[in-house]
Amino acid sequence: MKLELTGPEIEKIQQAADLLKRNLKNAFTIHRLAKEVGINEKRLKTGFKKVFGKGVHTFLLHARMERAKELLLEDRPIRYIAAVVGYNGNVANSNFIKAFRKLHGETPLSWKKRQMNGSDKFGLVANDNSDAHRVSAESSIRVTSEKESTKQM
Repeated sequence: MKLELTGPEIEKIQQAADLLKRNLKNAFTIHRLAKEVGINEKRLKTGFKKVFGKGVHTFLLHARMERAKELLLEDRPIRYIAAVVGYNGNVANSNFIKAFRKLHGETPLSWKKRQMNGSDKFGLVANDNSDAHRVSAESSIRVTSEKESTKQM
């Protein structure tokens, strides 16, 4: 059975998403979130997947990490960022760092350093004179191609 959402249901799902984004600190249950926007829980969960391509909790995690990245670039301390995006308690920093690493493949501070240095995920500088990188890449392609053509002979 394929889920068809009505216009008002899509609006309520969008309201739920906006509510989550505005309240990253709060731990909403599906029940409470559905009640807040006036939609049943099953429609909320399946509608979220249809509208956003991810479940409610995954959506919230991504929203939290996007806000965390903004705060990292504002040079806020990890403890502050963790609290703002909803990680509290004795191991809040650790849980935040683990969640960030799981989603982005690196720690928050590594991500921040990479952003501040202007480098991409492979460590290449984004705004330097790229001709040097291009020439180096072309040379390695030629060397590989020459080796492969020698092997074929």
